[in-house]
Amino acid sequence: MTIDTSITSGDLMTEFTASISEVLDLWHNKMEELKRAKETERTKAHWTIKLIQSFFNQRGNMGI
Repeated sequence: MTIDTSITSGDLMTEFTASISEVLDLWHNKMEELKRAKETERTKAHWTIKLIQSFFNQRGNMGI
């Protein structure tokens, strides 16, 4: 009994394509993750500014 251990160029191309596909998927997922993090930080900054403005507006309205 012999086992065929030869690798064809088609096998290599299939592996290469699968590897590239995995890398692209990982890259895409990381970019989406970074985009969400950036949007979260932007939202935090926006509401922090609004909170500070509200605080000073209330102080101004109270004549302090």
